[in-house]
Amino acid sequence: MKDTEDLKIAVSTKLKPEQHKKLADLCSFGDVSQSVFIRGAILEKLESPAVQNVAGKNKFEYVKEND
Repeated sequence: MKDTEDLKIAVSTKLKPEQHKKLADLCSFGDVSQSVFIRGAILEKLESPAVQNVAGKNKFEYVKEND
């Protein structure tokens, strides 16, 4: 059985034609493939700290020294 660390899963999405044109233009301007651009965007989002906003549950703490 193949090691799961080496396993790659394909992901796809549907875009409107104007959205795809923007993506294609952006990638050609940056000289990067659409696959590499999308992979980078996904990994960046996955590795960023999650925003923990829940309506009515956020508590703000005032720290005078930081003001």
